Amino acid sequence: MRSGSCLVILLGEGAKEKALLLNGSEVGGRKLTLSAVERTDGLTTSGRAAKFVADFQKNRSEIISVTGYEPSLPQEDLESVLWKHFAACGEITEITYRVSSVLVHLYGLGSLQRAVQLNGTDLGGGFTLTVEAMPYPKREKAEAEHAIPDDITKTLY
Repeated sequence: MRSGSCLVILLGEGAKEKALLLNGSEVGGRKLTLSAVERTDGLTTSGRAAKFVADFQKNRSEIISVTGYEPSLPQEDLESVLWKHFAACGEITEITYRVSSVLVHLYGLGSLQRAVQLNGTDLGGGFTLTVEAMPYPKREKAEAEHAIPDDITKTLY
């Protein structure tokens, strides 16, 4: 069972220290897990929050390996095809190009399962996509370090 989570921004002298004192306490029968988000020079509070959310989504993304596409496609055309093909699966946080495959990073509940269901999709011209789930060891670490809602969405390019 997944617990609810949120990002709270506290301002003022000693706010960070006071808030972190609550780490591990219980609210409504659930244990609080708190971590501080350090200020980044030059960013507004909302800019820091957006960066934190983007980093969190990237760290929590599931990865699929995609092969079976037209290898001579220019990278920007291939990226456009992948964005359109996997957009309904979840939030695409990154596309990484390898020698013989492309890794698509997806964020969102059930995104991996939806993407894997597209395995075998006929792209025409004799090309059939092969979609495989990739293990992602950072996931457990990200879950332990951060706690924000799964339903926060932001397009990351």
